[in-house]
Amino acid sequence: MSDDSLILAKIREQNRLRQQKHYLAHKEDVNEKRRKVYQLGAEAIKPKPIEQPVEIPVITEHIAEAIADDKKIMDLSKSKTLTYNETNTYLKELNLNANTLTKYLSDFKRLTEITKCANILGRLKNPKKMISDIKKGKKKDGESYAINTQKRIRSDQSTSISRFK
Repeated sequence: MSDDSLILAKIREQNRLRQQKHYLAHKEDVNEKRRKVYQLGAEAIKPKPIEQPVEIPVITEHIAEAIADDKKIMDLSKSKTLTYNETNTYLKELNLNANTLTKYLSDFKRLTEITKCANILGRLKNPKKMISDIKKGKKKDGESYAINTQKRIRSDQSTSISRFK
């Protein structure tokens, strides 16, 4: 042990002995103080009764207009195809942020490349096959897509087609 640790150990031992000696000399006073602190703590924890019930004011005036759901929904129930060009046209009609639009379109294009299917609508009807295709998908250089890229493709695919009926 180093000199510093020996000094600290000696000081701790002296303090312990001093505290023990003081406790033995003033045992009754120390215990009385502890009882008072314990009782005060127990009383502080007890819930206090509510003296007056709190009244909540009822708002009767009209504050704001209801938020209209202005999301456009593309009806795909009668459509037999969903190609990149159709998606591009539709997403442009939504007036999305330019960065968001670019991201959705690039991910949709990547999805069509991964699935090797120009009409993605058929694949959307079989989500297990779609997820399998995304997991097995390879980049142009032959590497697999990173896990986060796979998640983003699935997320963006879900987000972008959520406006389709």
